[in-house]
Amino acid sequence: MQFTTAQSSGFLLYLNVKLVPFFARIILGREISIPTWISAFVAFMGTALISYDGTSVNIGDVWSICAAACSAMFIIRMESATEKVPNAAALNAACLWTVTMGSTLWLLISASSSAENLTDTLSSSYHSVLDTFQAHPLAILYLGGVATALANYIQTKAQKGIKSERASIIYALDPVYGAGFAYVLLGETLSTNGMVGALLITLAAATNAYTDLGKSVEDTE
Repeated sequence: MQFTTAQSSGFLLYLNVKLVPFFARIILGREISIPTWISAFVAFMGTALISYDGTSVNIGDVWSICAAACSAMFIIRMESATEKVPNAAALNAACLWTVTMGSTLWLLISASSSAENLTDTLSSSYHSVLDTFQAHPLAILYLGGVATALANYIQTKAQKGIKSERASIIYALDPVYGAGFAYVLLGETLSTNGMVGALLITLAAATNAYTDLGKSVEDTE
């Protein structure tokens, strides 16, 4: 987010929806239907238009794509995790503790590069976190409490009993929210290429959702 826009990052992160079926095929051995392949191709085309939206690809775009891959894997692993751990609160807590420990380790490693000893590293890390919280308390509380803890808990509860591919279709609304909030809060806009790309992604999501709904109706009948 330091190097790209919220809208571009939001649409690039949407790739997680299209990566889920691919990972499900590779890891779980599930069959991928032709409509899903077509939908994935259209989504990739739309994402490419947004990524090359008048500017060259930057490191922020690359990190966004990597984040999309990690998010897709998280959705797949969450499916099996909810089957093995019925307590959603416990599963959510385990995920958050893992993130906390990983982030702490990352911070200590970053601080150690400019510190002379362990004491300086711990002191620098502590003051860095404290200064950040004091400078942006509401943003930190929202990002940590709502966007991370609460959102992860809701996802943990929601993915019980449904396939990861179906969940990923619902998550396709992410770029719509991202573009909307980026426009309202940050004043960011998309160029013509970006709008065409956004339209292609929306069509891909709608097509995928329609075919998935059709399959569900057939299975019910």
